[in-house]
Amino acid sequence: YHTCALLASGEAQCWGWSNYGQLGTGSNIDVNTPQAVVGLNGTVTQLAAGLPHTCALLASGEVQCWGSNGYGQLGTGSSYINANTPQAVVGLNGTVTQLAAGREHTCALLASGEAQCWGWNGTGQLGTGGSNIDVNTPQEIAPGVARIAGNSVQQGGSLSLGANTGHWRVLQNSVIAGSGSGIAFSCTGCSAKVNNNTVLGNQ
Repeated sequence: YHTCALLASGEAQCWGWSNYGQLGTGSNIDVNTPQAVVGLNGTVTQLAAGLPHTCALLASGEVQCWGSNGYGQLGTGSSYINANTPQAVVGLNGTVTQLAAGREHTCALLASGEAQCWGWNGTGQLGTGGSNIDVNTPQEIAPGVARIAGNSVQQGGSLSLGANTGHWRVLQNSVIAGSGSGIAFSCTGCSAKVNNNTVLGNQ
């Protein structure tokens, strides 16, 4: 029930329902015209709005969130403490390049290709595996998934993924000659994906 806009200047403005402070104005009063978000630590490059919370990705790669924190979706390390001004997300494993917000949870894509999520996990939406426990700090999606990044495999080349009980994903690689023609991939006791679409190995 609220809306936010990112201006060309890097400023963020929000309006609408503010019962939980999700407008980030320092007030919990609903407004029907755009209001500046206060307390951001720099220029905003992306906004993500859930139902009662909002998050901003800054040019520095930092993430700040505000609004309802009933399930830990602000990522501050505490739950049940709402905030009507931006709060820093703690525990991210690197520079964030993209944000997404669900109803009561938030996810971040890191420059490394890793994804982390936090907040409500009642139906497993955080993708962390195991029990559906809410978390108030970022957690890696599918722990145990190994990632290999930055490899260049040309025709006639080879890439050995070794042995692993989980899954391997080859991300951000240069694979020449279509989907592996003339390229040897080995995967012992695991499955492999090239750029998350060409399935290799025993999956």
